[in-house]
Amino acid sequence: MLDTDWTTVKSFADAGVVDLIYSEVKGEYRIMGMSGSNIIMSCSLDVDDASDFDLNYKPYANSHLSQRVINNLGPDDKTMRVIALIFTATKDSTTYHYKPLPENLYLQGGTFFSNNCEHGDWVNISIVQKGADPASDIVIDEFVTEAAVFNGMPTNIEHVAISSEIPSILSIRVKYVSTSTTEDAKACINFLTYKDKA
Repeated sequence: MLDTDWTTVKSFADAGVVDLIYSEVKGEYRIMGMSGSNIIMSCSLDVDDASDFDLNYKPYANSHLSQRVINNLGPDDKTMRVIALIFTATKDSTTYHYKPLPENLYLQGGTFFSNNCEHGDWVNISIVQKGADPASDIVIDEFVTEAAVFNGMPTNIEHVAISSEIPSILSIRVKYVSTSTTEDAKACINFLTYKDKA
């Protein structure tokens, strides 16, 4: 990924080469240029000096993410269902977060986002039968092993094909390893799942 300036990112967006996505953290915009599902360039702008972005680009930024959902509705015999897991990971520790499945579902992937995680943080995502504590969970399948996460940047986790059907008695478990010594990480994962059409 090219870390560049606003003029360069803007010129690529104007030429239709990239779609813009952004996040705002502590008075600064982090603006990224996406081509397909890949982030190929990024820049930072101080919010107070971002009038061009605010007026001409911000109203249309992040629309690419919505379009990706529309373009990936899945197989004809299934209905897409996005489920979110929002959590706070305690600083400098390992924490576990669970999303019970509301019904039998098929899992294809998801998008992780945090605007204050630390370089070196990572996640592990598993399908489990939840026990009294993480040590007593029964791990059915490990979906992601030690995926690095990046501050202010979406991390896409996608399978080429959807999983086998996962029964609703199970949960998605996220193991988050925090390396920060100063603050807890606030994070969200939107899981892309499907259910059988009625």
